[in-house]
Amino acid sequence: MLEPISCVVGGKVFIISANLLEKCQGTRLAALLECTDRSADSAGDNATQLSERNSELFHLILEFLELGVLSLSPTYKDLEKLEDEAVYYGIHALVEAVRQRKEELETEALAATSYVPPYDTRLKCVEYVSFSSY
Repeated sequence: MLEPISCVVGGKVFIISANLLEKCQGTRLAALLECTDRSADSAGDNATQLSERNSELFHLILEFLELGVLSLSPTYKDLEKLEDEAVYYGIHALVEAVRQRKEELETEALAATSYVPPYDTRLKCVEYVSFSSY
C-alpha cells in the first residue's frame, strides 16, 4: 500500500493520501509525485515542488479525484485555467468534466439571451389588404 506524500503547490503544502494516489495512477500527476520520497513531511522539506502551479486549482483537482465529481460554485469563472491544469496533470476525466460544465454554461447563456415572451392575448392579428388590384 502506498504511503501519503507531500507536495508544495503555489507555496502551500498538500498531503496526498494513498487513496488519492491510487486514483491518479497513470497520470502526469502520479508521475510527478512518484519522484519524491514517500514520507508525508508536514514541513514540506521532502515534498515534491510543483510551485509554478496554482494552489487553488490544485485543491480543486484533488477534490475532483477524491469525490469523482466536479463541484464548483455556479459563479466559478476560471474553467479555462482549470481545464489547462487538468490537461497538464493528465487527468482526462477532469478535462471532460470541465468541458461538459463549459457546454452547460454556454447553453444556459444562450437560453438566457433567446427569451421569447409568452403569448399576449391582447395582441390581435392584423390582416393586410393589398390595394394594388384596384
